[in-house]
This record gives sequence, C-alpha cells and structure tokens, in this order.
Amino acid sequence: MDFDSLVTKKKIILVGKDLQDADIEVLTEVLEKSTVVQELNLMCNRISLADDKFTDALAKNRTLQVLSLYNNEVGVEGGKRLACAIRSNRALQQLFLEGNQIGDEGAKEFADALMVNKTLHVLILRGNDIGDDGARSLATAFLFNSTLRVVLLGENKIGNEGAAHLCDAVEYNHSIDQLMIDGNKMSAIIEKKIASILSNPSRKIPGAKQSLPKHVVETILKHKDAEIASRDKTIAEMHDKMTSEFDSLKGLLVEKEEEIKQKDSFVAEKEGQLQSKEELIAQKGNEIAELIAMKDKEISTKDAKIARRDAALTAKMTDIARRDMRLAAKDEEIAALKATLDSPLEVVAKFIARKDDEIASLKSTIESSAGDSSRNLSGSNRSSSNRSASTEASGSDGEDAEDDAPNENEDPVAAVAVVEEKITTTPTKKKVSSKSRKSGSARKSGSARKEKKAANSAEGSGVLKPCLKNGKKERKVTEQPVE
Repeated sequence: MDFDSLVTKKKIILVGKDLQDADIEVLTEVLEKSTVVQELNLMCNRISLADDKFTDALAKNRTLQVLSLYNNEVGVEGGKRLACAIRSNRALQQLFLEGNQIGDEGAKEFADALMVNKTLHVLILRGNDIGDDGARSLATAFLFNSTLRVVLLGENKIGNEGAAHLCDAVEYNHSIDQLMIDGNKMSAIIEKKIASILSNPSRKIPGAKQSLPKHVVETILKHKDAEIASRDKTIAEMHDKMTSEFDSLKGLLVEKEEEIKQKDSFVAEKEGQLQSKEELIAQKGNEIAELIAMKDKEISTKDAKIARRDAALTAKMTDIARRDMRLAAKDEEIAALKATLDSPLEVVAKFIARKDDEIASLKSTIESSAGDSSRNLSGSNRSSSNRSASTEASGSDGEDAEDDAPNENEDPVAAVAVVEEKITTTPTKKKVSSKSRKSGSARKSGSARKEKKAANSAEGSGVLKPCLKNGKKERKVTEQPVE
C-alpha cells in the first residue's frame, strides 16, 4: 500500500487481503491527513485493533462516511476502542461490524456511544455474541438516539428479555425504520410484534410520539441507579485510594522537608567552607602575585646581566674573528715561505746527488790507478815515499778535517756553498796527489785520505729540508749515503 496513491482516493477497498494491525499503519496516516476519503472497506481480513492508533485517527477524521470491518478479529477490546472513536466522530454514517464477537461488553460501549452520537444512520452488529445484557443496553440507547435508521442484530444470543426491551424501544423511537433480530433465541411473537410496530404508518405522524412505558422507565431508572451506585462505589474507592495516597504523600512530604532542612544546613556549612576557601585562595593569590612580581624583577635583572654578557661575548667573538683572520694571513705567509724554501732545496738535493755520482766514479778511477802504480815502484823507494807521504797526509788530513768539520751554527745556505766549493776542488787534489806516486805506501795513504775526505764532504753535503711544527720553521738534515 502506497500512501501517496491512497491519500487522494475517495473509496479505498482492501477486501480479503489478509491484513493485520501492522499492515494498516498507512491507512491510519491516510485517515489523519486525507481530506477526500469517504469509504474504507476492510472486509475479510485479520484486523484486531490491538492499539489506539487506528481508532484515534478515526475519532479525528471528518470525511469518512462508511467503514466496513465485516468478518475481522476485532473482539471485545477492539470493540471498546472502536465505540470510543464513534463517541467522538462527527462524520461516520454507516458502520459494518458483523462477525467480530464484541460480546455484551462491546455492545454496552456502543450503547454509551450512541447516547451522544448524532451522525450514525446504519449500525450492523450481526454475529457478535450479544446477549440480553447487551440488547438491554442498546435498547436504552435507542430511546435517546434520534439518528439511527437501520439496526441489524441478527445471529446473536438475544433472548425474550432483551427482545422485549428492544420492542419497547422501537415503539417509542420513531426514527428507526428497520430493526432485524433474526437468528436469536427469542420468541417469534416478540419478533412479529417488532415487525408490526415498525410497519405501522401512524408512528411516523408528527406529534404521534408517546410517553415511555412504565416498565421501560422503571428499567431505565433501575439501570441508571445501578450505574450511579457503581460510579459512587468507584468514586469511594478512588477517594479512599486518593486519601491513602494523600496520607502517604503527606508523610513523604514531611520526610522531604526534613531532608531539605538537612540539605540546607549542609549547604550552609559547605558555603561557609567555600567562603573560607575563597578567602584562602585570595590570600594565596596575593602571595603568588607578590612572588611573581619579585621573580619578574629578578628575571629582569638576570636578563640585563645576560644582555651585558652577550655584548661582552660578542666583542670577544669579534676579537677572535680578527685573530683568526690574522692567523689565516700568517698561514698564507708561512705557506708562501715554505714554497720558496722547498724550491732551492730540491735543486741543492739534485746537485748533491749528481756530485755524489761523480765522487763515486772518481774514487773507482783513483783506486784502479793506485793499483797499477804500486806494482811498478821498488821496495825501498816505496817505504821512504810512504813515510813522507804519511807525514804530508797527516798534515793535510788535519787541515781537511778542520776545514770539513761542519759548524752547527752555520747558515744552511752557506754550508751548501762550502760543500759545492769542496766538491769542485776535489778532483784537482786527486790529480796533485797522483803525481807523487813514488812509493806504494804513499799512494795507499793518499787513497785513504781521499776516502776520508770524500766521506767528510758527503757528511757536509746533507740535504736540508724545512719542516713546520706548531707554526714555526725547523730545519732537518737528511744525510745522503756515499758509497
């Protein structure tokens, strides 16, 4: 079922759809919001009206004129809810409720609704298990209702007593045109009497309305007295209940007042404690403020000191930067000086290596010449020559030793010049000494002297290499071995 399609229809027919209460929620919404629906046919379903949703919507609806719930499962409680809706409804004209077993209780609720309803014309209550009590209640309602035209009460459990009340009601009520009570347990005589009353044309003549029969009035009064007694009993029970509840509420109120007093005293005590705490908090706040002010002052002083220290540190860093610049300049000067020192020393080292090679070659030549001469000289001349050569060699060796002795305090460049001079003069000395080959011993002593001299010159011709240590120049002599 779609709400949008149903809300615009005047007639909604849902016969034999096996609908239940949960399935008619959309119909409830239609009754609440539709302004055009006039007929709702729900015959042969399983609707029980177990809640008030549908009946509340029916009570407020102002357009529905025909409602059919034939052969559903309304029952007693559903009948009561439906009767309550009829009491408030101002539009429904025809109600078909056949085969729903509302019983005498449901019939009594419908009787009460008919006492105030002024729009219902047709009421079908066939097959609802209504007995004499239900029939008597409906008969009483018929005496005060002037809008009903058709009432069907067949296939129920109405006996002679209930039928007699219905007969008296239709005799007095001239608006009911049809009252069918077939299929009940009453006498056929009463059924014929009711049919005769309804067929009498004089009952429709204006002013022909007669007073109520005495037994009807007595029955009504008796019924009303019973209702009043029942209501009085209910009122008394309610009064007793309300009195009991009032006494309990009064005791509860006393207890609550006592609790309120205790809570008030507790609150007052707590307020006093809170006030004391607030004063303590205020005092602590003042102390904290003073402490913060003092700390702020100390921080300001320390900040000033830090600023002064930062200024001094900045000045020192500036001085250090200047010193670093000066040291960088000095390092550049030292590197340049080192480059100037390395170049001549390399030249000197190459020169000394070349001279060492010449000395080694000269030494081998002298040794070969000395060997050839020693074989040609005589023994006597050899010994005398040896003595004289030894004397000369001793003197010359002493002089050469003194000349060749290196001076520790001498400048390295000057020492290199001296070594070069000695190296250049060595071949001449070698040649001069070779002329005095008078004896083998003289030649041998001359060779020894030359070897010593060459060694001394080699010692004096060490390679000077500059070294840097801790930013200062040091001189280191690397000796070149002489073979």
